[in-house]
Amino acid sequence: MLAPAHLLAGQYAHAVEEWDYAAAHFQAVQQLANHAPTQLLASSFLALTLCCKPGSSAEDVEGAQAAVDALGDTYVELTSSPVGSRGAKGSEPLELVMAQIATALIKYRMGQHQEAHRRLSLALRAAHGRLVHHSLVSTCMTYLVPLLLQMGDLAAADSVVASAHLLARGSMRTTCQLHRLLEAVSLAMPRMDRAAKARADHEREAAQLQAQKAEACTSDAPGHAYVLNFGLGS
Repeated sequence: MLAPAHLLAGQYAHAVEEWDYAAAHFQAVQQLANHAPTQLLASSFLALTLCCKPGSSAEDVEGAQAAVDALGDTYVELTSSPVGSRGAKGSEPLELVMAQIATALIKYRMGQHQEAHRRLSLALRAAHGRLVHHSLVSTCMTYLVPLLLQMGDLAAADSVVASAHLLARGSMRTTCQLHRLLEAVSLAMPRMDRAAKARADHEREAAQLQAQKAEACTSDAPGHAYVLNFGLGS
């Protein structure tokens, strides 16, 4: 039962942006789990944590690649299975989607944009068609927009942002990210009035999110600390 507990603790730490704790919990799952899909989820979340944390470096990207490489043939077998159907070793589409997203981010950070686009497209189709998971679809889209901008496809980036906004209603965290992306797309087009509004919306929502996170963490400080430190020996 320790591996699932560490997986949940890692997801909590990731959500509250405690990146080092998140990485430590996902690494613990890698060591404890004897179930290939669970290892795949842990490796995917670890890679996402290392790639997404503020100021992540080339060394972090190498660590993300090492996280998926640690699975060896198991990772290759799982991620080469058709996304959108039950995969190898009993893996479910959610696990495969997360693996494709993580791999796409690694490829993006390495400058392999076409491969990153292919992986994200696979993940997006599975999240929408098989899982009907709107939150995961909008998450895929938030990763797809910067890639489309890098590839110079402004029309596609603009369309993806608009679609993601419709799916993300009710999730301030996602809409906050999307307003930041909308600003970037608008500046590239350029549509300066829309960029200014998106920047203002992003700043307002970011401040609200920080206040909510601080309140949640301090209202139950002992519980917050317990989850972060669970099983880490600190």
